[in-house]
Amino acid sequence: LSFAWSCVQTAPEQSNTCPLTVSGGTNLQTLTLTAPSTAAGSKSSITVTVTKGTRTSSATVFVTAQDSSAPLVAITTSTQSVTSVNANNRLSLSASVTAQSSCTAVWSVADSSVKLSTSALSPVSTVVPVGSTRVVNLVLAASALPERSSLVFTLACGESSAAITVTTNGPPLPGLFSVTPATGGIELSTSFAFSATFWSDTELPITYQFGFVSPSSGATLTVQGRSESSFATTTLAAGSSSAQYAVTVLAKVFDSLNAASSASSAVAVNPQTDVTLLRASLTSQLTS
Repeated sequence: LSFAWSCVQTAPEQSNTCPLTVSGGTNLQTLTLTAPSTAAGSKSSITVTVTKGTRTSSATVFVTAQDSSAPLVAITTSTQSVTSVNANNRLSLSASVTAQSSCTAVWSVADSSVKLSTSALSPVSTVVPVGSTRVVNLVLAASALPERSSLVFTLACGESSAAITVTTNGPPLPGLFSVTPATGGIELSTSFAFSATFWSDTELPITYQFGFVSPSSGATLTVQGRSESSFATTTLAAGSSSAQYAVTVLAKVFDSLNAASSASSAVAVNPQTDVTLLRASLTSQLTS
């Protein structure tokens, strides 16, 4: 891999000259920058371009140079750990603030659908006393974030701030779930085919689990454990006469990060009236 770094000033005015001082070279894997006193108040755009053969990729970060007396705000959670997070899980962001003069550290998020005042399990606001360092982590309750979203969380204290982008995952988008024969069949005799098609997700592979609700106990029984096969076949026990012999059949579809969607349907499974055939089917089930 080869690396090429560039830096331009974006505020208080646009300039192709970088206000920061580069230590070492601009072709190393790690770029080291220092901010002279003249850079205080400036903002810089720093871009790295990585090349291997004919393939090239770039990434950009923005750096604000503060006066040396300004609070030092640091979000220590890695960006990789908050990429495609499961929205059904808790979110934890680790941060600290070091202040030469007292300031109040406040978390915020640039998304009106997320209410930190009600979803945060940790303080959203923390006073950092003079000459001290405080850990100011943010913990959000499970299901506090919208699915398939990109959210910028900011921690500010006085004139200093730091931000991190959190992206959330979502369960597979619905496709089709069918069980044939749709018109129904006979208990322990008819072979029912389960099929889940056209489900989609960016976090591959997609895996499938099929089952049904036992008419006698109400428990969910698995026909096929989680696998990449989107098809399964099985016989079923008869449904209850009070439910017109309907049996609820189920599909659960997962992405690689364990986010899941569910679908259900109902098929009529009529009792086997031929006792001999019923006995033979039961024997086959027990010996297979």
